[in-house]
Amino acid sequence: MLTSHSSPAGQPFRKALLHFVGEMFLSRVFPAGVFGAALLARLQAFVQRLAAEIDYTSPLTLSVTLQRGLTIVFLSIVVALFILRRPVIGPHSPLPGALVALAGTFLPAIPVAATPREDDLTIMALSSALMLFGTSLSIASLLALGRCFGVLPEARGLVTRGPYARIRHPLYLSEAVSLLGLVVATASPFMGMVFALHCGLQYWRALNEEKALQDAFPEYEAYRQRTARFLPGIH
Repeated sequence: MLTSHSSPAGQPFRKALLHFVGEMFLSRVFPAGVFGAALLARLQAFVQRLAAEIDYTSPLTLSVTLQRGLTIVFLSIVVALFILRRPVIGPHSPLPGALVALAGTFLPAIPVAATPREDDLTIMALSSALMLFGTSLSIASLLALGRCFGVLPEARGLVTRGPYARIRHPLYLSEAVSLLGLVVATASPFMGMVFALHCGLQYWRALNEEKALQDAFPEYEAYRQRTARFLPGIH
């Protein structure tokens, strides 16, 4: 009777291949595809809106258009973050931390897919202001973070420049502000609860991430002592 055994020489290659597939698909392609689908849907609706005959002298129309445009920029940043990030340095995240991070990552897809109220100038103006601030901070954080962006609480590099010189999680803060802009535009209590849950998950995620960075970089403790977690002078 013939039996088949894996070649010891081929095991490292197989392990590396499985790691590559997991890293590329589960950690990059899949999440980028989820948010990319939302991005394409928003982009198509935005182009159709621009092609329609709309009175752009109306403040409400301008607020709605700005809010939609900023949503597209926000989603574009999220997709880019997934694709461009570095490999993990050190151990990978344990399962509980990974689940918290994934829940915090994909929960915003609910408000993103929701229909905003576009008949109230005050709501749309507030939504646009939040989106503008959040997206601007996201861009600044992304430029500072570069390819060190990560979804799971894993070390991909220690960044202490730009917004990270003052706060440890400016990207989480900017995402929360942008998401709040989306939630405000829906004027929905349910979306408000989704936002609150997202903030709780992101806080838990930040704690897990800090532990991973502290384990990977001895100098992280000194960095943690001189920075705020989210808001300088507050927390």
